[in-house]
Amino acid sequence: MGSVKTKAVGPPWLVLLSKVQFYNPCDSHPSNMVNYYCTTCKGNALCKSCHGQHEGHRIIQVESKIPLKKRRRKGIPRRSHLF
Repeated sequence: MGSVKTKAVGPPWLVLLSKVQFYNPCDSHPSNMVNYYCTTCKGNALCKSCHGQHEGHRIIQVESKIPLKKRRRKGIPRRSHLF
């Protein structure tokens, strides 16, 4: 049997994007988390302050559906048997 060849699907920057780590503090602006990616530069993740240095570039914002911190629900005591 011959080997099966697979063809990459999607834009070339998508593979690079999958290797970038998001939601870490920005090196230049430690109080900001990095959650932007410049598909023009194809570099590291950017924060909201670094985003402006890429004017005219194609930027995407990465969003997470997982909360960074658990939120306390109103009306439920901190030491509830539910949590």
